[in-house]
Amino acid sequence: MELNDPKVFVTLVPAPGRLSYGTAASGVAIHDPLDPHPPRPAAVVLLTGVDPRSPEAPAVVAGLTGCAVVVVRHCPAPPDALLTAAARAGVALIAPREPLPWSQVHTMMVRAARDHGPGSENAAEALAGVAPGDLPALADAVATAVRRPVMIVDTRWRLLAYSAVPGQWIDDLQREVIMARSVPERDAPPATRTLLLVGDRALRFSTGEDTQNDTADDTDVPRIGAGIRVGETPLGMLWVLEGREPLPDAALPLVEDLARLAGPHLARHEAVRTAERERRGELAGQAIDGGPGTEAACRALGVDLAAGVAVAVVRLTHPASPVRLRALLDGVTAYIGARRRGAACVLRGDTVYCLVPVPDQAAADALREAAGGLVEALRDTVACVGDRTADAAGLAVSRRRAELALAVLREGERVVSVADVRARVAARELDELLAAAPHLLVHGLGELQGFEDAVLAWIEHLGDARTAADLAGLHPHSLRYRIRRLAARGLDLHDPDTRLLAWSTLRLVRHARERPAEMQETRPAAGVADEGH
Repeated sequence: MELNDPKVFVTLVPAPGRLSYGTAASGVAIHDPLDPHPPRPAAVVLLTGVDPRSPEAPAVVAGLTGCAVVVVRHCPAPPDALLTAAARAGVALIAPREPLPWSQVHTMMVRAARDHGPGSENAAEALAGVAPGDLPALADAVATAVRRPVMIVDTRWRLLAYSAVPGQWIDDLQREVIMARSVPERDAPPATRTLLLVGDRALRFSTGEDTQNDTADDTDVPRIGAGIRVGETPLGMLWVLEGREPLPDAALPLVEDLARLAGPHLARHEAVRTAERERRGELAGQAIDGGPGTEAACRALGVDLAAGVAVAVVRLTHPASPVRLRALLDGVTAYIGARRRGAACVLRGDTVYCLVPVPDQAAADALREAAGGLVEALRDTVACVGDRTADAAGLAVSRRRAELALAVLREGERVVSVADVRARVAARELDELLAAAPHLLVHGLGELQGFEDAVLAWIEHLGDARTAADLAGLHPHSLRYRIRRLAARGLDLHDPDTRLLAWSTLRLVRHARERPAEMQETRPAAGVADEGH
């Protein structure tokens, strides 16, 4: 291990034959002189409670024979007695040039010991031929090194890669993970995740209670897990399937080193995946806008527009932070992508839009079922699916109708298709059309003033005076009298054309009065679809 950093540390007493570049250290220990138990052999010892200038310091250092390194607090010029004690004990004495927090010193020592610990050379040799970011090759290399099946998952238990070395046996759980592309919730306890991602040790776990019984089923096979990080950032977990012949304890440091060396590969994979996701998201945005670039964007995505596509829209039910929205995009992309190959998603505001290939009606129905499963899986979300289409203009319509369906969604089922709410979507579409272009109503219909609620209730309930009067807070006779008065003024609501004009006008009034926020939220999306930006 290399501890002689000229910027931070000064090696005052090297220990020939005991500490040099490449020499293994067993770990980092914080030592209390009052503790009767000495640190383990070859440890890096932090003397946090000892002043190196104090008279008792040489005796404490002299008692640490067998350790690799002793680190004292800031002391540019240690006493000669301390130097002599370190030399006689055969340990290297390390002192910071500048005052440093012990937490920072501890982190530096842990990294140094880990980078050159037992098995590091073997681990580096095992992964030497793996291209950066090639996770399947990484899993195969790790599996070959430990002679056991391996899988790599991210911090949310989603499968990133698994070993496919010929002749290796896997159990039912690993087979299930490979098929579902994620670890089932029953086998993904939060405590296990925390232990691996916070610590730096390989740990044994068992999914069953009786791993020694020959009659136990495949779900009882023990596993070794190790966290994968880059610096202090957790990226995933490495899992080794032990089988009926557990790995010896001496092999655990090798698993730890393999997990440590896997960190840059996962970071590279994530960087490539993020860049590809952003590229596909930008193309998906161009496609769903329905402008001149729609066909080119679909071709770049590998989507056959002429074969049929649809737009799915997903939104959280509550306001969320940018981090939560990014997590929503990740979840939707992974879920839809696993079920409909070629799907591309983009986040706009608080909504995720998905361009999904649906070559036939059966595929469209399957997409709606997938949307239902998505809501169950992600929770606190609503999702709607637009109509299937096979041209650029239809894509914009599919997106807009999915947005409208999302806007009219109320209590009841949280995932709906446009067909299920077609009438409500059509009414909402008309509302927005009239709100955007009120000049379309060339007749003012001023005669309706004061009768708005009563007339609208009467029209929407097909002339049922009792129901309409109850909704308007009137007596049925009063409602019938008002309808007759309007007819006397020349506004005969029994005439279909007059009734349509009155209904359109009154819906516009009610829309502006009762749903201004929703109208404001939906109108820009419709404008984008109409203008083809």
